Amino acid sequence: MISIVPGGRLLDLCIQRFALRRWFDKEAVTAADGTDETHLAFSTLGRAVGLDPRLIRVAIKWTNAFGAWSFGEHRFVVGRSLTKAPRDVLWGVIAHEIAHDHLGHVGTLSKLEIGRAVFDLVTGPPSLLSVQLKLLQRKYPRSQEYEADDYAVKVLRLADSPRWLLRYALEFIWERYGDTGGGWFSTHPLTADRIARQPEIIRSV
Repeated sequence: MISIVPGGRLLDLCIQRFALRRWFDKEAVTAADGTDETHLAFSTLGRAVGLDPRLIRVAIKWTNAFGAWSFGEHRFVVGRSLTKAPRDVLWGVIAHEIAHDHLGHVGTLSKLEIGRAVFDLVTGPPSLLSVQLKLLQRKYPRSQEYEADDYAVKVLRLADSPRWLLRYALEFIWERYGDTGGGWFSTHPLTADRIARQPEIIRSV
């Protein structure tokens, strides 16, 4: 797909990407250097699919939305609310984001659009974050979300973690937010449908 962006708009997006990069470079910690459960999960699950934890960079950001987001090149933003969730939920969500990264899903998208969406995520006022996250999430076709779910279970198996962790995370979020997913799943396939697919995935992996 070819995207045409007016010159002024392109300049604006490039400036935002530069600001995002500066923010991320300041805030991110590699999975190898982090000492909390979030960085341990990224390190363990990333290593399971051959990623060097020293190359996985994670920034934790306060946001109204619940979840984590991949924006390519082993870079991730994690909502602080997710870091306070039960361990099994945290690991299930991170497995899904590692899957997006390892499958190259972000690479199929416009880097300018991803940069703008994540820039809005980390700099915008809290009242706008849920809307901005939807812009980022809509960029994944549903087929890629299902593919990431499938691969996340494999990631968990390779890491010698319970294969049901993603299902547990989906159920946890569905019980609290319904099919909106509190932001993380708001534009994904219905959470109930994803949960229904999990037993077959777990059996087949």
